[in-house]
Amino acid sequence: MRIVLSIVSHQQQILVQNLLDSIDKYASCSAHELIIVITENTSACNYVQSKKFSVKFIQNIRRKGFGSNHNAAFEKFESDYFFVINPDIIFTENIDFDVLIHSFEVKSLDIASPKILNSLGQVEDYKRADLTVLNLIKRKLIKKKKEEFQWFAGMFLIIRSCSFKELSGFDTSYFMYVEDCDLCMRARKAGMILGDLENFSVIHNAQRSSRRRLKHFKWHVKSLFRYIFCK
Repeated sequence: MRIVLSIVSHQQQILVQNLLDSIDKYASCSAHELIIVITENTSACNYVQSKKFSVKFIQNIRRKGFGSNHNAAFEKFESDYFFVINPDIIFTENIDFDVLIHSFEVKSLDIASPKILNSLGQVEDYKRADLTVLNLIKRKLIKKKKEEFQWFAGMFLIIRSCSFKELSGFDTSYFMYVEDCDLCMRARKAGMILGDLENFSVIHNAQRSSRRRLKHFKWHVKSLFRYIFCK
């Protein structure tokens, strides 16, 4: 069995190397083959390294969106389990990928996520309600209200490869945002099972680009509009 970890970098070599160093420190895998795929989405850069696992590189000629990059990695490197991991993730506890996959199989999951914590050790809002106008209003006005779980935020997704293929991967008509919600909701409609693997947690040092950069904010709004009104 082969596990592929797909990581997309936007000239984020330091973040990616920190992630790989944490994987080297805390991760083990003996029953499965584990390959880390790094996609550099912008100009050529100094490549990062792992001391324990095989690292493959994809260098884009033109910038692609979140979904397009991960779809390309999925198509290029055959897998049985496909992990989508943001470069701002850090492993902070021992994780045996063989045990993780066993838990995934025991629960008959198609898409899963570990517990996502912030740098203070607090649980992030990685389990979210569908992106409807009402839910978005609730999210802004009642920030501490626990949401109904319908999809996983895409900072760390564990996906059964045959399920990802059945869904035709991420919908590339979105760009950089909402691809994760769309994938999970389409999976639900197809009768697939989404669930937690909460015995495994990671730290997410969120970049929040859409809150700081006008270009990212526009991409976010455009993707939200398409998902809510045009699907």
